[in-house]
Amino acid sequence: MQLAHDITEIRPGEFKARLSSRGTRCATRISATCRNLGKNHLYVIDLAEDEIHENEAAAILAGALAGEGVAWENNPKEGKIGLTRRSMGCCR
Repeated sequence: MQLAHDITEIRPGEFKARLSSRGTRCATRISATCRNLGKNHLYVIDLAEDEIHENEAAAILAGALAGEGVAWENNPKEGKIGLTRRSMGCCR
C-alpha cells in the first residue's frame, strides 16, 4: 500500500519537514517513525487500475472547467484546486 498523504514532523520553534511523501510505499520503518511522532493512524491508498487519486481528478476537472477568463495552477491539495479570474486586458 501507498501513503495517501504526506507525513510532516513538527517541533514548534525548532523544526518542520516532510518525512514521507504521498505515494511512498508503507513499510515498518514509516509506521515506527510515525509512532515516535505520536501519529497513531496512517492513511493508505490502494488504487485499482481504473481509479485515480483525488488530486489528479481535481486537475482534470479544473482543466475542463477553465475557459476564457479562468486561470488555475496545477497544484491540487487534498483534492482541491483553485480557479481564479484571469485578467482579460483593459476595458473602457
